[in-house]
Amino acid sequence: MSLVIHFTEPAKTLAEMHRILKPGGTLIISNGDPKALSAGNRFRWLARGIFYGITRHRVKPPKGFAKNIVAEKELCDLLLKTGFKVVSVETFRDESSSANMPVEYIKAVKN
Repeated sequence: MSLVIHFTEPAKTLAEMHRILKPGGTLIISNGDPKALSAGNRFRWLARGIFYGITRHRVKPPKGFAKNIVAEKELCDLLLKTGFKVVSVETFRDESSSANMPVEYIKAVKN
């Protein structure tokens, strides 16, 4: 799952994922985490995203854009509360720019 929790209510989305997975089923989430950036770099990331969205794709950001972004710890806590066991977390960073958002891959199993 990628970007789904950013455009939906995270707790409800994870509850639905828990409902549809079989016991022992694996959920892998690709989670962009701008909260891992400093305030200045987070602003640069957001401004770049809005600028490219408008100039390259000719669309404005969707209503509620960036409202439901969750950091790694928040997401892992939500997974635990929803009945998942977090198996692993791996973070990838593109060091070519300090404003590049890190991406976390979280693997969880339904209890």
